Amino acid sequence: MTEELAWIDLATFPDRESTEDLLDLLKENQITFQVIEDPHQMGDSLNLELQNRGPTALHIQVMAKDAERAQRILALSAGKEVNEVEDDDYLSGFSDHDLLDVLHKPDEWNQVDYQLAIKFLKARGIAIEEAQLHQWAAERLKELEKPDVASSSMITGGYIFALAGGLIGFLIGLQLATFSKRLPNGHKVPMYGDKDRRQGFLMIGISLFAMAGISGYFILR
Repeated sequence: MTEELAWIDLATFPDRESTEDLLDLLKENQITFQVIEDPHQMGDSLNLELQNRGPTALHIQVMAKDAERAQRILALSAGKEVNEVEDDDYLSGFSDHDLLDVLHKPDEWNQVDYQLAIKFLKARGIAIEEAQLHQWAAERLKELEKPDVASSSMITGGYIFALAGGLIGFLIGLQLATFSKRLPNGHKVPMYGDKDRRQGFLMIGISLFAMAGISGYFILR
């Protein structure tokens, strides 16, 4: 499966009734989707849905190639919901700074909360231009693109286990060398930087060499 055809989470809902408006919009715009039921959902992957949690969750997934278009449709669906939300929604108790933080980090909130933050700020006399929202979204995407930095204990432990010929060293190396993360726009980027990835490949090589040596020793005994 190519990266463009990979399924990614678009939104998470507590029940099927809540999905109807979004699914209708996806159908109208001929965007392929699937609905995955996860009765054990307690958190979220890197996506736009962290607040809508429950004992049962329905994931709406789209293909990575349709992610940006689907996000625009999700925003449209959220805009309709915002008009039905009471003014005493929990976000109304947020300070201006906290509401602005919601707009700076849309990947940590669902689209309804994002639209509500705009609405409540506007009611307080703080109108945010569309261009400013796009700029913050682009800046956030660049921030999320930055690779994680492997801890010194992870690097040291990886080499120790690799030299010992253990599977753990191989797995640590595999994580450093090959793991990636999915961005809100559907693109995947390496989880770790070039330096850490090179060390990961080195750990893999050392682990395989050590395991081969240990296996050969016991075979030839």
